[in-house]
Amino acid sequence: MSKFIRDVLIFCAINLSVLGYLFVIYDFDADYLASLNDKLDRLESTEPPRILFIGGSSVAWSNHTQLVKDAFGMDAENMAIHAGMALSMRINEARMWPKQGDIVVLSIEWSNYTDVPWTRKMAEVVIACPRMFLLMGSRDRKLVADGLLPAMRIPFTAFFDDFKKNKLKAFTHASAQKRKQWRLRENFSDLGDFQGHYGVKPFGIAGRDVVFSSMEELEEGIERLNELIAELRARGVEVYYFVPVIPQSRFDAKRETALAHVQKLVDELDAPVLNPDNFVFPDDAYFDSCFHLQDVPGQERTQILVDELSKYLKPQSQSQPPSGDSP
Repeated sequence: MSKFIRDVLIFCAINLSVLGYLFVIYDFDADYLASLNDKLDRLESTEPPRILFIGGSSVAWSNHTQLVKDAFGMDAENMAIHAGMALSMRINEARMWPKQGDIVVLSIEWSNYTDVPWTRKMAEVVIACPRMFLLMGSRDRKLVADGLLPAMRIPFTAFFDDFKKNKLKAFTHASAQKRKQWRLRENFSDLGDFQGHYGVKPFGIAGRDVVFSSMEELEEGIERLNELIAELRARGVEVYYFVPVIPQSRFDAKRETALAHVQKLVDELDAPVLNPDNFVFPDDAYFDSCFHLQDVPGQERTQILVDELSKYLKPQSQSQPPSGDSP
């Protein structure tokens, strides 16, 4: 009996060691979502006035925040990361991150008004950046618990896929990171923009669709956003809304729905909608999804944002009196 117990313990120890090793070389700390740690660190080290971009990957991948910082002469940070966290997390981020004097630019992907988070992605976010757990309500924390096991399996399923192609090289840290391709923490700029796809041959958007929330879901989402906007204004935070991009062909296919959504935002949202007539880009401007613009189109999108914000904001150097003058 003692020999059997010994053999079981040895077997378990070997397997746990292998599994632990695979988890270590996957290196969640180097993963795309771990960039949230850098974004939060920078947010804690700066003071208002700041321009904060809050949204999903349509903002993370398509913003050139340096253009905004240069245009207005104030700190700016792209806090966006992934649409899979849905509307409630966007609202909680916008509620908890800004301080008095900040400017918040919100952009909610077309489908996110359904407010149905991706369970596994919620768990991945918390593994990569535990501080995000503090922003979550009871529903989202339960989703983290539900998605924890699928998220913990990722390093192992990724290893087996890698092993089929690369055999023993799959046991190396370099191979584990290579299979993530460009989706790495190191590929974010110092202002929070994801730049890992710059210079990479685009995959295109064939087979990709743009899903819209229902008008009822949009209306409910606008009500929640208006409550947020009222709270932020009472705290001295300005809020603006930037309509997410959409490829020309997808817009043509769903023109009536898209225009109805934008018009409802313009009519009912208690914040300026910056680009109600300028959110469609050619299909070949996108990288690998209907929300991820390539480098130059991303610059064009950001310039649109700068031009529209300029109608409301003055550069910091012009809005402050010269040194020695009375305020």
